[in-house]
Amino acid sequence: MSNCNGDVDFMDETANSPTTWLWDFGDGSGGTIQNPTHNYAAVATYAVQLIACNVAGCDTTVQQVVVNNIGGPLSAVCSPGTVNYCCDIGITNVSFNTINNTTNDGADGYVDYTCSQSTMVYEGQTYSLDVVTGLSLQENCMAWIDFNNNGDLETSEEVLNSISQLTNHSISLTIPMGAVQNTPLRMRIGSDFDPMTLSCNDVSYGQYEDYSVTIVPNNVPPVAIFSAIIIDPCLGQVIFTDQSYNSPTSWQWDFGDSNSSTVQNPIHSYNTAGVYSVSLIVINAFGADTINSDVIINTMDAGFTYSGNIIVGGTVDFNSNSSGAISWNWDFDNGMNSSLEDPSMVYSAAGVYNVTFTAINGFGCFGSSVQPITITNPVPPSASFFSSLLDICTGEYQFNDVSTGSPTSWQWSFGDGSTSTNQNPTYTYSSSGVYTVSLTAANAQGSDISTQVVTISLPNLSLTTSGNLEVGNPINFVGSSMGNITMWLWNFGDGFSATIQNPVYVYSTAGTYIVTLQITDDNNCQALTADTLEITLVDGINDSAKDVIFDVFPNPNKGIFIIEYLGLNDKRVKLEIMNTLGQSIINKEYKVDGIWSKPINLSKEGTGIYYIRLTAGTNTLSKRIIVHE
Repeated sequence: MSNCNGDVDFMDETANSPTTWLWDFGDGSGGTIQNPTHNYAAVATYAVQLIACNVAGCDTTVQQVVVNNIGGPLSAVCSPGTVNYCCDIGITNVSFNTINNTTNDGADGYVDYTCSQSTMVYEGQTYSLDVVTGLSLQENCMAWIDFNNNGDLETSEEVLNSISQLTNHSISLTIPMGAVQNTPLRMRIGSDFDPMTLSCNDVSYGQYEDYSVTIVPNNVPPVAIFSAIIIDPCLGQVIFTDQSYNSPTSWQWDFGDSNSSTVQNPIHSYNTAGVYSVSLIVINAFGADTINSDVIINTMDAGFTYSGNIIVGGTVDFNSNSSGAISWNWDFDNGMNSSLEDPSMVYSAAGVYNVTFTAINGFGCFGSSVQPITITNPVPPSASFFSSLLDICTGEYQFNDVSTGSPTSWQWSFGDGSTSTNQNPTYTYSSSGVYTVSLTAANAQGSDISTQVVTISLPNLSLTTSGNLEVGNPINFVGSSMGNITMWLWNFGDGFSATIQNPVYVYSTAGTYIVTLQITDDNNCQALTADTLEITLVDGINDSAKDVIFDVFPNPNKGIFIIEYLGLNDKRVKLEIMNTLGQSIINKEYKVDGIWSKPINLSKEGTGIYYIRLTAGTNTLSKRIIVHE
């Protein structure tokens, strides 16, 4: 790069003796000489391509060339000088981003390096500015950047003020938002043994140097970083400081205790001790980033509760709520104290006592709380209670004593003959009904009784049957239950079932069957009952029917099937077909001459199970068929 005029010298370093060169300078122009110089008109990053060839072929390389200082920065309004150089005072090195310039000291006086020493930085990012001065004396060092590009390095543009430091002067510099961009800006650095103030004032022994800085827009997401300073671990106060890179524009804090903030640098107070996972989400126009870190808080919460007989002569139990405490101190406001964690106290006189509780944890943090407790003279109790239904399906109730007057005994009667002496019992009723529940609360001064009515509604499921329990005979099943039943499920014990309340069913084989009925009501409560049936074969049917052929085919079917009957001595048969509700579908007599075949069409009756009963003389035969889609 040739100073501030935009000229860039390119040097071919291709191996294997190329004979031709084709350059593309990335700005729409090119060249064919081996080592060209090209002038760029604008500050930018250019992709420069070289194609080098010889008789054996060609090869291509591309490099990025940053042009960031065309024309240099605006001329400064002043050029401060050195009044009387002395004693190796002055600047010997400046390092800032890509600038690393080693020079003589103040003997050089004011030097303008803006056309030879330049760098490009991103707004919002943080860079280290390091200045090295003489080795023998402590010096003051200051730096400014002309962020508004008016040629005047103003006090508000000061970026470094290092006072009386030997040799090294450094600062982490975050490039501010709102500075002039894509234009070379002047950075001035000065050093002197005497105090320094303004950028245009001459220095006594040291010098000034000027450099060029171009600020470009930052188009990358932020990088989240924060610090947490615990002001007082016992009080739980923490200062959170955002240290994120790349100029976030919004902040979302989660302090780990259900509290949050959108302030960049919040202060938060924790109420209880613990380890809190704090997260910070930082956002800018190009994306977001998240970081998590733990904060340890050692606050001491010294709350407490009390219970028991809050009367003269009664025992009052105190319970501390002081997690992490190693020491406890109670002042019961009656001249008595305790160092137990959970003490008890008996007051001898009525009155209001302000109980003070103090707890200390292992970090030396302490907390304290005060509660008034009113001690009254003993009186007979006033019985009272409330009840709540725990399970509507089982009839389980919870009874809670809320009697006043400090009862010492309780006698419950649940209205069905059962009792309890617990203060807060639970009880499960076994059957539906309206029950009067009573509580008798008593102490040494007397007793009192309170009653309430509770209503229990349980399914109380039952099943019954009617009809002869014989093979081939329709049996009526009846289910009954209280409440609004939403589902009935019968299982007849032979692999078949029904989902109506009162089905009709025909067994085809003798035997012992366990029939079950399960229901579900509108409260989603379920109940189950069962019965055992002995299905018998009518005497004589086998002997008289062994010469008879009775068949149905196909089975299962889609509603169309054939009934076939062969009985050599029969002249008439009666055909009955029923559904599972016991409703008659067909009930007719037919003339036969020993052999009889009848096609049946039930396709309009719907899918399901149907029962066929054929009566011929003294013989009654049955079949069960399944109609499907």
